[in-house]
Amino acid sequence: MSGIAGTICVRNGRILVIKRAEGPWWDLPKERIEAESIRTAAVRETEEEIGLTPLLTGEVVSGRSPRGSTIWLFKAALPDGEINLLSGHTEFAWVTPEKAVSLLYPALGKIVMDDAT
Repeated sequence: MSGIAGTICVRNGRILVIKRAEGPWWDLPKERIEAESIRTAAVRETEEEIGLTPLLTGEVVSGRSPRGSTIWLFKAALPDGEINLLSGHTEFAWVTPEKAVSLLYPALGKIVMDDAT
């Protein structure tokens, strides 16, 4: 399966966003699906990007990237623990859904906004 899988990690009503070193936009933990299921890819990518294993809630939202790839995002909870960003990321923040929409690139912000409404 091709596409992108990741998570919308929620804690106390706030969403985890991560800043990539390149470009102006913040992001969610996500990346291309390899030879695996969408759920497995979402867990793997979150682990690789923030160093914690998410607990997927089973709820999924989807949309399209600017290049036409399908993006699947699972709502997820994170265990207690320290977030350790992968190289290529410079910082993280827990923000309101409204703030996340303004920080994320437009196509990703639209998925989050559609999910929040």
